Amino acid sequence: ITMEKGACEIPEHTHSEACYTQVTTVARPVLACTIESMYSHLCDDRCYDSEGNLACGYANFVVHRHDLSCYDENGNLWCPLPEIEVHTHTESCYFIPEASAEAHTHTDDCFFMERGELICTEHVHTDDCYTEVSALICPEDHEHDVSCYEPRMELICGFDGDHQHTDACYESIRILICALSDEPAGEAETTELLLICNKREIILHTHLPYVSEDEPGCYDKNGSLICGKAQVTEHQHTDACFGTTEVPADTEILTCTNTDEDHIHTALCYGVWELTCGMEEHEHSGACMPADQEPEYLCGMEAHSHSEECYDEMGELTCGMEEHEHSQVCLASELTGEERARVYEMIALIGTLPTSAEAEEKLTAYEEAADEEGYAAYYAEVSGRVQAAYAKYDELGPELQAFVTNRDKLMELEWLLLPEELQEETFSLTAQTESGIEVTVSGPAESLPCAVDEITLTADEITSDTAEMIRNQALEEEGLTAERNYLFDVTLWYDGQPVEPIGPVTLTFSGLPLEGDDGFKVFHIDEEAEKATDINAVLDDEDNVVLDTDHFQPTVHPCSQRPPAATPLRQRLRLRKRCAAIQPPANT
Repeated sequence: ITMEKGACEIPEHTHSEACYTQVTTVARPVLACTIESMYSHLCDDRCYDSEGNLACGYANFVVHRHDLSCYDENGNLWCPLPEIEVHTHTESCYFIPEASAEAHTHTDDCFFMERGELICTEHVHTDDCYTEVSALICPEDHEHDVSCYEPRMELICGFDGDHQHTDACYESIRILICALSDEPAGEAETTELLLICNKREIILHTHLPYVSEDEPGCYDKNGSLICGKAQVTEHQHTDACFGTTEVPADTEILTCTNTDEDHIHTALCYGVWELTCGMEEHEHSGACMPADQEPEYLCGMEAHSHSEECYDEMGELTCGMEEHEHSQVCLASELTGEERARVYEMIALIGTLPTSAEAEEKLTAYEEAADEEGYAAYYAEVSGRVQAAYAKYDELGPELQAFVTNRDKLMELEWLLLPEELQEETFSLTAQTESGIEVTVSGPAESLPCAVDEITLTADEITSDTAEMIRNQALEEEGLTAERNYLFDVTLWYDGQPVEPIGPVTLTFSGLPLEGDDGFKVFHIDEEAEKATDINAVLDDEDNVVLDTDHFQPTVHPCSQRPPAATPLRQRLRLRKRCAAIQPPANT
């Protein structure tokens, strides 16, 4: 459709593979806050007194509890902070010890493990460890431009791995928190309350600055700490604690969700792709015209749907107009008047056909009513109309077929096309064994479950101990002895699967070393039932063995959904419409 100036300004566009770019890197969150960045003061040896007590007035830890932000997408803990809770001693944390001759022995519960200096020598990556480079992503052999490259973060520090410091990376300092004396009771003071709580008293506190003598805060005027408390702060991770780093994306993983058996995977079916063409899919239509401008329909027809006013009292059409609804065909400037008329005629013809569901419902009704004549007549009438519509559709050619708006309805009726085998009176299929014996299956075409050109025949001379045993037993029962024996496997095939005839056929064996006076027997051998059935066979004038049969095995169902008394027509129709479940043939 060609839009006039001032009409739709959106260019026509349909997305293709060229409109997408594969995602080759993904952003992975990384913890940016570290032990060093969270503490306003880092303790060293100068912060401890001669007895190993912290004397600088600043805690070398932060109060922290793990939450969801402390774990990665796989549930692994990546937070370097230990969990430390606030705790204030209460009366339950103390007791007055009774006199005892035994001294208390400290255990691990009597000590608090405090994090000391960093002792780990592993390298931890920072932003300075990376540099941005341009990576070629275009597979084409041409002169590359900027669009053929994408930025990637490349490690330049020379260190491998992705180490993050944990508790194990720091020196552990044991601090006694137990108030029980390890001296004998006679020497220890027993009149004071003793702390028995195995928790360290941790109280949140932030040093207040010196303002004046009236508001000294935690310092004197000389800047010396006088509050007697340690500064203890709390930290919970927020978005500000995280950064991102680019890591390679899996570009080969199958991400396609199309389960259609006819679907063939393309490059877009693997990895993740982003739409990068910057354009919107758009096809011009009448809606693209300005509100005050009527689209220029090129069909030369007026849009009209019959109403009550179009009919007289007798129900006769009197408006003299043809029903018509404008479509893309009416706007297609590339079509000539004759081409447009052919498309309209095709659309109208398809409109007269029943839908696939309607046709199947009608055939099912005839089948349930056991109306063989009605079934055959309706099928012949509908399939003939579908055949004619398909022929007319093929005459249009691909360019005009694209304008047939209801072509999907016709495609769904393909199963109703009149089978070619109905137009054939007889068929003949021939195969030859390795020794040169020729086997022919012939008969009326309606005895085959599918079209003749879709059926193939194979014939093999085989050996089978079981089959030979069954055959010899049958001969013995009749008091006969065979001078020569032949065992054949004769099979009809359709689409790689063995099938059975659905009507009488003639089986002819040519090239057997027989003469007119020789006696012979033909058995149908069912190995599973261990049974040999005598088949009435004759020699023709050319010494060919000829026999009539309607199956190559005792029990066979050409279609798993076939009704008990189905006609050959209905059998073939079901085989075209559904998938058959067929048993493999037995030996003949």
